Amino acid sequence: MTWMTGVAAGYVDFLDQLQAALCDRGHASGLFYQGTGNGTLTGPTGASGGYVGGTASVAETFTITAIDANTFSVVGSLAGDIGQATVGVPFASTRINFRINGGATAFVAGDQFKLSTTPRWTLARRQGTGAAGRFSNGFANSTRLWDGLVGTTAEFASRAAALPANAGISMIGAADVRRVSITTTNNQLFAPAGFRVEYSDNGSSWTEAIAYANVEWTSTEARSFAVPDVGLHLHWRVVFTASVNGGAAGIVEVQELRFYRGVVGDMQLQQRAEAVLAAPGNDGLDAIYIGIELYEDAAAAARSFNFYQFRSFDPLVAVRSQANNSGLTNVPLSSNNFTWWAAVNGRRIAGVAKIGAVYVPFYQGLGKPYELPSVHPYPAINAGTSSNEAGVATSTDPNFRGFSHPGRYGLRARYPDNVWRPHSNRFLSGSSETGDSATPGKVYPAATTNGGRESDFREALDGSRVLYEIVLTSIDPRHMWGELDGCYFTPGFNLVPEQNITMARFDHMVFQNCFRNAAADFFAIRQD
Repeated sequence: MTWMTGVAAGYVDFLDQLQAALCDRGHASGLFYQGTGNGTLTGPTGASGGYVGGTASVAETFTITAIDANTFSVVGSLAGDIGQATVGVPFASTRINFRINGGATAFVAGDQFKLSTTPRWTLARRQGTGAAGRFSNGFANSTRLWDGLVGTTAEFASRAAALPANAGISMIGAADVRRVSITTTNNQLFAPAGFRVEYSDNGSSWTEAIAYANVEWTSTEARSFAVPDVGLHLHWRVVFTASVNGGAAGIVEVQELRFYRGVVGDMQLQQRAEAVLAAPGNDGLDAIYIGIELYEDAAAAARSFNFYQFRSFDPLVAVRSQANNSGLTNVPLSSNNFTWWAAVNGRRIAGVAKIGAVYVPFYQGLGKPYELPSVHPYPAINAGTSSNEAGVATSTDPNFRGFSHPGRYGLRARYPDNVWRPHSNRFLSGSSETGDSATPGKVYPAATTNGGRESDFREALDGSRVLYEIVLTSIDPRHMWGELDGCYFTPGFNLVPEQNITMARFDHMVFQNCFRNAAADFFAIRQD
């Protein structure tokens, strides 16, 4: 599972697949080998880099030593001896899973692989809905219930002329509704006098959580109504049963309907869906928070992940409002099928989604700083393709770029002074190769090509491929930040996406930077 690939049936299914891949089992990485045989260690299916932890994985190192040409002992630094692996046969356990494949030169006793595991990632939050998850029955102009507009006339209202009428949400993850807020219009005769809050786990069988009767209103206002703690559920609705004028035979007008999680805070569940994933760190002692907002605008054909990062997580605060967050970077996706790839360890996920013919990269989690942890304890990188929350993969904007050669505000890195700073290889003005006043952060070696020197980067003299570390730096403050973990710049001459480059016994899959295929617009991700 360190190197993963799949086909998602749209952007919500992509979240489902990522959540399962990250959180259902631990991860393995850092493969090392020394010995005589030239066989390989792969995932259980034989996929390069596909070795993976298990449901009980912890932070430990496994030493896998040849007893003879076909048998290896598997010993964990904490688990101890957990059995023997046979060449050509998948090794399965709750701690680590892999397969050893024989090569042209047989293994001999003492040949040795080493591999490290980390615990599973955890799901800290999954809740909310998009436009497709909001529903009503009996209301005219029901979209006005959710548009965030509050006025003093019926222009901003949704009207139900026949009662009972209902409106509610179907979410991407179960949540507890503890308050509902109803905003009325200036015509108090049409205010709701009776209603009940209901929940469901299947969207068809509903249970009452609480009912309100004889509710009085004094003016156009938004009022909150408490809901008892009845647990986490996927579907919630308010059923309006009576109006001030005429009871069950009357008309109800509502300007806004909002569902809140928790008895305090501002977690509006009818708003955009979001998830928070926490990486454990390679030592299992960290909590590296990665927030994802699911953005949907059907009219603009936009279905995206908007990534945020933050070091501390408040469960009563929305992703975009978390303290000292990175700001968003956008990864445009699709509601149709698309292929994706990702490399995962306990500190980060680096991946690519292929939307049509466009390769959309992202990097979320910690990088490899050039300072000691005591100086730079939380070296986080939030990299997507732009800061436009409504980005689309069909964009030809000059700043629609990935982390190997980013546009403005598509990559943000956290510095030792706890400030998130943007990095960009594109300029709104000027031609400095080390940044302009708005984005002094740069990403090398691709930044040097801004001076037209793409031809400086070629294959090695013998025709073999080369991989360069992707380095972040800044001139304000002047600082050499460090590198992306497991991601490399590679010259694009005679390369095609999804090609593999093998170096130091690892396969590296090559991708192009979004829709670009110039020499400076190729990068590779290590399958480990």
